[in-house]
Amino acid sequence: MQSEDLGRWVNAQRFGWEQLLAVQQWILENTLGLQAAEEDERPVKQTQDAKWAANLAAAWQFHAREVPAGQVRKRESQLPAFFAAACSSAFWRR
Repeated sequence: MQSEDLGRWVNAQRFGWEQLLAVQQWILENTLGLQAAEEDERPVKQTQDAKWAANLAAAWQFHAREVPAGQVRKRESQLPAFFAAACSSAFWRR
């Protein structure tokens, strides 16, 4: 198990504390020292608009970082010429 997985699991236990049995809560408290998450610790559910805004901001940051100023990449085919020709001719034969 990776550390990110363990962190996610711990947060899931803390945020779902009310759904755990008393025995499970006791084990988590006494073995791992976990407590129920406070209200201010709980994640706020994002709206679709907020997700779009975050993704758009990330895309702009990526573009600014990866594309040199004033330089546009040419579109080049990654397929070998014979494969591209075969696909093209198969398309037109339909």
